[in-house]
Amino acid sequence: MKTLTLKQMLLISHSLGVDLFNAVISLKKKDKILMKEFYRNYFNISKDSYEYKEIMELVDLGYMVEFEKNYFRVTEDGINQFKKQYDELAIYKPKAEQDIPYLRHRINFYCEFYHYNFGDSGKYNFEHIHSSYINYWLKKYKVSHTTEDVILRFKNELKKFYYEPKTNC
Repeated sequence: MKTLTLKQMLLISHSLGVDLFNAVISLKKKDKILMKEFYRNYFNISKDSYEYKEIMELVDLGYMVEFEKNYFRVTEDGINQFKKQYDELAIYKPKAEQDIPYLRHRINFYCEFYHYNFGDSGKYNFEHIHSSYINYWLKKYKVSHTTEDVILRFKNELKKFYYEPKTNC
């Protein structure tokens, strides 16, 4: 089975009625549990849509099939591959076990979802956010609007791991 791209995962999750973004970003266990049966399985798209090409790639892979004109559904192979990759993305860790690799995973997903690429095609997204938070944000310097967006979204977690206590001088 071929690995799905994030865009393909998002199309399949939408088809199945799953909020993939929330499942990955949320810290709550209930948001990460995938339902046993999906309440829907269809995607309506016109040939003029910018997502049509990705849908057709999923059809070529055997992960989706057209069942009516411009209506597609996810096949069993598509559901199985989605579930496999979902478990790798929507990781749950109790509050006591949340660590830097967990934060890295969620920040990198967030940046990929919003197409924020800091450095080598997004390869260094977490490193950029981490560095910007410590070297600029904590010192009250300005950062780019995309960097600020990520820092604001993960501010509490970044603060938890990178808080520098004030010194009495």
